[in-house]
Amino acid sequence: MLGTKIMTGILIVLGAGSAFSQEPSNGDSKVNCSFSEAFRKDGWTVPGVRGAKVVRQRSALTNMPGVFMAMLEPAEAETNLTDIHCLGGQSGRLEIGDIPIKILKLWSFDYGGAIFAYRLEYADEAIQDGERGELGSESVVMFYDIDGSGRFTLMAHPKIKGTSWFMPTFIPDWAKNSAARPPAK
Repeated sequence: MLGTKIMTGILIVLGAGSAFSQEPSNGDSKVNCSFSEAFRKDGWTVPGVRGAKVVRQRSALTNMPGVFMAMLEPAEAETNLTDIHCLGGQSGRLEIGDIPIKILKLWSFDYGGAIFAYRLEYADEAIQDGERGELGSESVVMFYDIDGSGRFTLMAHPKIKGTSWFMPTFIPDWAKNSAARPPAK
């Protein structure tokens, strides 16, 4: 009788533990965590822009009339990037944090002289014993000023299969409108 009560108690505890577990289920459910853009009202810090020098003068993009790009050289290539990614195996859970990177290439995009986007190509790094080292993976991120405030509030990780070059996906209306206005006197 006592053994039956103990066994029943154990089964109740185990059942309640499974029912109210805070760990996500690894059953047949498909883990789905997907996003392509992240908005930050105060703007993202675009790594490498502060103190960068133009190393290739602006040139027109033939596939985007009115858009020009310039290649920049960052003052410091090794820096940090605020990264957002899906936390492995956690459906709907995002992780936000600074990661060490090495800037490989940096471009600015303008319309009529108004910079509306930056493209950053970078290598992921790790820091061990105070030393930085590349991890062998590269990524691309775009930053957009969507309202003309000078804050690059939209960060986008383009995912286009079969290509390693990413152009801006849109030109904000403010950039088109500011280019159409005559300069103030």
